[in-house]
Amino acid sequence: GRTALAHSCHVLELQVWATLPAFVSWSRDLPQVWASVGKEMGGAFTQRPDLQGPICAALERVALQARRVLKASGEHPELV
Repeated sequence: GRTALAHSCHVLELQVWATLPAFVSWSRDLPQVWASVGKEMGGAFTQRPDLQGPICAALERVALQARRVLKASGEHPELV
């Protein structure tokens, strides 16, 4: 019935969110879209505890990759 359908939809939604870290991996357009995406992710993080894991994993990946880029470029050594 509807309960099973709702559960299936929820599971599929979680699976889609689980791909977020892969989508942000080495994303070249992140600086341009961060203003809109960041606000949405912040809202999801605050209101949906079940999404905090994938959101944190994505943010961690972005931060680590940005650090690697800064370290390789020699820019802002105080940040790395």
